[in-house]
Amino acid sequence: MPHVQITWVVGRTDDQKRRVVERFTKVLEEEAGAKPEKTQISIVDVPLVNFASGGVLVADNKPKP
Repeated sequence: MPHVQITWVVGRTDDQKRRVVERFTKVLEEEAGAKPEKTQISIVDVPLVNFASGGVLVADNKPKP
């Protein structure tokens, strides 16, 4: 039973998340023979102030309005 964890910064809609998990599930079925009913996917939405890239908080890289 495959388990996929997607960690990304907050901002995706519920519909976007639905499409992503549907496609991940489909790829695992087609490419690895995983049964869709046995595939688990968890999504971790990380606040911008809790995620960094290149030594800088993502929140600090957001353009100011």
